[in-house]
Amino acid sequence: MARLIFSHMVSLDGYIETPPTYSGPNWATTDDELVAYFLDQEDSVSVHVYGRRVYEAVSSWWPHAAEDPSISNVLSAYGKAWVKKPKLVVSKSLSASTPNTTVVREDPAHAVRKLLETSTDNVMLYGGELAASLIREALVDEIHSYINPVCLGGGTPMFPTLEPVLRLRLIDLHSFASGVVLLRYSTRSDA
Repeated sequence: MARLIFSHMVSLDGYIETPPTYSGPNWATTDDELVAYFLDQEDSVSVHVYGRRVYEAVSSWWPHAAEDPSISNVLSAYGKAWVKKPKLVVSKSLSASTPNTTVVREDPAHAVRKLLETSTDNVMLYGGELAASLIREALVDEIHSYINPVCLGGGTPMFPTLEPVLRLRLIDLHSFASGVVLLRYSTRSDA
């Protein structure tokens, strides 16, 4: 059975999204080294699962990156890989706006269980609230936190609704030249 991996960018002070009043530049690092790392991981991924807000953000960027001649080859290559990869979006109101995208409106845990049973490669998960709900269902196998060297001082916390205490085991860590540090955790104490 495939593994479900929650992957997210997070500020040093634990936020995955800025406050609604923030109007500055993108705080999350997306340089060539980091995106090349993401691209290398794509070979072991069968599908991406998104919460609505994360999907809206990435679907407005990656399809255009795939076609934009002014961006780096690495960003363009990842954009092309992203467009081709199957995507499942959990939303009660959103319509699919990119190729290879399915919207699930009810019972995301059931939809993700089916994905995990039929997938041979990893299933990547994005979105803090969705991740918290699937962690409560004991579906998430790993958490990949890309700690960015920035403090936001507020916004959406990494796990807005996570209860009870979740014990994790460090599997690996990797640092990037940009100052981003990847912490890979298992949610299974015996794994």
